[in-house]
Amino acid sequence: MAKKKGCLFKIGIALLIFIGLIFVLFCMVLIMPSEEYETVNYDIPNMRDYYTHIKGNGEDKVTLMVYMVGSDLESDGGAASEDIAEMTAANADNINITLQTGGAAAWENASISDGKTERHIIKNGELQNVENLGEAQMTSPNTLTDFIKWSASNYPADRYELVLWNHGGGTALGFGYDEMYPDDMLSLSQIGNALSDSGIKFDIVGFDACLMGTIETAYMLEPYADYLVASEEYEPGTGWYYSEWLKNLSLTNFKIVLLYY
Repeated sequence: MAKKKGCLFKIGIALLIFIGLIFVLFCMVLIMPSEEYETVNYDIPNMRDYYTHIKGNGEDKVTLMVYMVGSDLESDGGAASEDIAEMTAANADNINITLQTGGAAAWENASISDGKTERHIIKNGELQNVENLGEAQMTSPNTLTDFIKWSASNYPADRYELVLWNHGGGTALGFGYDEMYPDDMLSLSQIGNALSDSGIKFDIVGFDACLMGTIETAYMLEPYADYLVASEEYEPGTGWYYSEWLKNLSLTNFKIVLLYY
């Protein structure tokens, strides 16, 4: 009697499994696309051409502009100086790297003046000071425009890339905290005006800052850059790791290298 009950139980389980399989197959048939469905065309007919046309094979000249508002990230923890050390360690001599520092009351890097705004280049694995701008406000759109124009004029290239380094406040607050001018940040519209006034089209504009990966940021940048690199979340205080992607960009001068995170 016990064996008979066990046999019936097994048969019942098998029937349930069979019915379940039939049900799954029936559902699959229902959701499978019909041959009568139209193919969706995802091409965007009015998409603009790229501003930057990459030649590849090491033929492109690249100028990377780093706009570094040190703020408390530098004066309290030396985060900006750490990233500069990563840039110099890359030995990326095949590309031009221009750097404008400012916005911090104190700098750990001995080559940078406390409380001042300065321009530098990175060459032969070293940070080389080029110009002292005194107390120019880093959160002024005019200061950003002047840096871009100076970089492009002195280091002309086929590809221009811009990194904005500091605190980010997203669409609502914008970018940048200058310890000498604590009441101002660069709004998205001010950044857009600064880029427009520079007259330069960028391959990449990146924000090494929190919260700047928004649709509003992308919309603002569209007239001036092909690609946006930014985080929609908070970043660690140390920000991006620069050595490897700068080294790769220097070695190949080829396509975009997105190695952050």
